[in-house]
Amino acid sequence: MLSRLLGVSQPFHGEIPGKAQECCTSFLFDSRKSPGFDRIMLCGPPASGKTSLLFELALSFAEEEKHVLYICPKKLSKLPLLANGRTQPSSETLRFIQMVYLETKEDYLNYMASIHFSTSRKFSSIIVDDLSTYLPASIRNEDLSSVAKLFALTVDAFVFQRSKHVTQPSDEPSGMLVMSTKVPNGTKSVPRQSFYERWIQCFLLIQKKENELLELSVLPSNAKDGASLAVVVFKLTDQSFLVQEIEQLSQSKSVSLTQ
Repeated sequence: MLSRLLGVSQPFHGEIPGKAQECCTSFLFDSRKSPGFDRIMLCGPPASGKTSLLFELALSFAEEEKHVLYICPKKLSKLPLLANGRTQPSSETLRFIQMVYLETKEDYLNYMASIHFSTSRKFSSIIVDDLSTYLPASIRNEDLSSVAKLFALTVDAFVFQRSKHVTQPSDEPSGMLVMSTKVPNGTKSVPRQSFYERWIQCFLLIQKKENELLELSVLPSNAKDGASLAVVVFKLTDQSFLVQEIEQLSQSKSVSLTQ
């Protein structure tokens, strides 16, 4: 999962003691296997690299010739910042990413409903950049039913698309549904996380730190005491985003990716 999102391979070098630790590392970083979590919400303040991470995820699938549906409210004027060391994607790779621009909540709901009637293309993954556009600015209790409808319809569309890739009983479902939302600066926990856990398996929370650093926490649904599986420190530069440190808390071990 993180290997696709961050453009990095498994961060550990040499032997990893213990099968449980090895399993956890594979679960988070082995992009060739099942992503572990396939319904994810990425939360972060404005200008925290959410679009860059989502586009890196889309490219990782496109490079494997897997079709990706990428939804956002407005047309991107240029490619987002790419992972450090990544070359500009070819037109052949970009051909596997279908960009769809939906400005309003009504546009979004209608499009998600229409996916069930589409026979032209199968998407292995669905990415929604800035789901906040389609949600109330401040979600109140009376808004929860409409928010639930939006999430249920989105997850249903993803499950339907993924089922189109399973042709044999032994086939493993692949692909991911990842949605990003904006949260205010200084947010230290996912707002209404317990409500979203009905549809979301894992939350990725970005927080701004000192020296222009950003910290991404991996928070699985229903984790005790909000425990994080991993923390990633990265930085946005003028030309790319750069991962500087990854810490897997379940292993009490971290690795620096910079000199």
